[in-house]
Parts: sequence; C-alpha cells; structure tokens
Amino acid sequence: MIYDYFIEMTKLMVKLNLSISWITPAGLKITQNYSLSKKYPISIGFGHKSKTMTYQELLNKTDTRKQTTSYYS
Repeated sequence: MIYDYFIEMTKLMVKLNLSISWITPAGLKITQNYSLSKKYPISIGFGHKSKTMTYQELLNKTDTRKQTTSYYS
C-alpha cells in the first residue's frame, strides 16, 4: 500500500516536472532530478595512439523514464 503511494506520487511529480526531494532521518536533504543529455564522441590522437572520449551535454529536460523508474527499480 505505501509502495503504491510512492509510485503514484512519483508519476505525479514527473507529470508536473518537479524534482523528487526527501529528507533523511539524519536531516540530509536529497533531491533527485534525472536530466536528458546529448552525447558527443571526441577522438584525441597523440603520436600513434588515439583515445575516444565522450562529452555529455545536459539538456534542460527531465528524463521521465529514469525519474519514474528510479523508485521501484
């Protein structure tokens, strides 16, 4: 029953585009906000070696799938 409550609250907060926040018993405030991102591969060469890295740009949009499933995954 409490599980269902948390699931429904999470879905509602995602629809309202709100971050999910709670305070631990020790008083620590936790805020969860999964953002969508766009990834760009970058290749760097030096001599005969190359290394590929990924630059990740955070977008100003919420990843609704991650935000919703994080509570019950």
